[in-house]
Amino acid sequence: MKGFSRILGVLMVFTFVVSCSTDSVEDVETFHYESQLSPMEMEILDLVNQHRDSIGLSTLEFDKIAYDFAIEHTMDMIDKNKISHDNFDRRSSDLTIAAKANYVSEIVGRNFVTAKGVVNAWLKSDSHRKAIEGNYKFTAVSAKLNDKGVFYFTQMFYR
Repeated sequence: MKGFSRILGVLMVFTFVVSCSTDSVEDVETFHYESQLSPMEMEILDLVNQHRDSIGLSTLEFDKIAYDFAIEHTMDMIDKNKISHDNFDRRSSDLTIAAKANYVSEIVGRNFVTAKGVVNAWLKSDSHRKAIEGNYKFTAVSAKLNDKGVFYFTQMFYR
């Protein structure tokens, strides 16, 4: 009987954990990833959303799936010591599948030392501004330093 009570207790705990709402699980996952963002990445996301808000667009939600793709591409650019959109078709296709996205875009950069510097440069470029102001719901940005202290950036957008 003791074994049965123990099994029943485990099943009750399992049922409680499994029956938690999906929203609460997603909130925990989002917080977990946001807590891993660097101050530079957080500031870029904030500046992009401030710009969108200032022109009447909805702000973008941080997405952990896009963040993983952005980090991967940023590290690839660091390895090659050049900025590029190499393999964007693969990244876009993979993000489309992983996040059920309908449309994906990305912007890249390097050599900026502040979040404000890179965002201002992107906003001065027609193609980069178009991505920032595009019809997207989700975003993530990766800002990583190479071994010489040079920042490389990838920002992904999707809806």
